[in-house]
Amino acid sequence: MNIDDSNLVMYRLAAEKDASERDSREKETKLLNLTRQLEELRDRLTESERLRTQQQRELDDLTSSQDDAGKNVCFSAIFIILVNCISSTL
Repeated sequence: MNIDDSNLVMYRLAAEKDASERDSREKETKLLNLTRQLEELRDRLTESERLRTQQQRELDDLTSSQDDAGKNVCFSAIFIILVNCISSTL
């Protein structure tokens, strides 16, 4: 093996190393982005669950405190709460 061949091998190895490092950085960036997205989705889920629980309590309070004459008003309020809940999660 002469000097030119050695230089070619060294150049090829350096290029492979650079490509490997670039690929590694790209994968690390993708992993960080996915981790951030996962955390954001978990936060949104937690908030949605909190709102659902709060609205369920409100619904339970409304249904338990109404007499038969007030049931129509209660169901209208329930419908509004449910529509708000659904639209806030979208």
